[in-house]
Amino acid sequence: MSRLVILSLLCLLCSPAVRAQEEPVPRAPNVPVQRSHPVESIDPDTLGSAAPIAPGQDAPEFRLESSTGEPIALADLRGHWVVLVFNATRTWFGPLAAAGDSLRALDARTCGICQDGATTLRDYATQVALPFPLLADPTGQLSQLFGLYDADAHAIQSGVVLIDAHGVVRLVAPGGTLHAADVLAIALRAIRNS
Repeated sequence: MSRLVILSLLCLLCSPAVRAQEEPVPRAPNVPVQRSHPVESIDPDTLGSAAPIAPGQDAPEFRLESSTGEPIALADLRGHWVVLVFNATRTWFGPLAAAGDSLRALDARTCGICQDGATTLRDYATQVALPFPLLADPTGQLSQLFGLYDADAHAIQSGVVLIDAHGVVRLVAPGGTLHAADVLAIALRAIRNS
């Protein structure tokens, strides 16, 4: 493991923001979980008043246009850990390509989410040979559900969301300047501690 990844992991272990948002204890079977609705069914006027989805809750069902040319839904990824990486622009995802193989080795599926349209994402993903799909969230609705949207700036904020194989959110980690090593360290730590 590279020194940068180890250093990032140590920083994360000491980070109170990440520790506070983790859900280390699995919920008991008899504890009700807030059910969520597909992104398409959410009224944009009510998004700002809703509390962001937190660890321990079911991830919202979504279906977004992607760089693959086909829409991708959360249901398509069930049975695998899902690493959703949010950022306002597509160019940020190029350096994350190196982490994609390591996450896939852990049976995790990575998706980058930004505000660009599907055609632009497809062109960019082909140009830089990304090993994971980019999803178009042009209105920021999915990002807002996780508290990763700046309504004043009309922009997606950087962050990582980890969803377990059963569709339960296990981690929401906002971060203004996440790097590929940070994303990998966050995901590895959460998956290995599950």
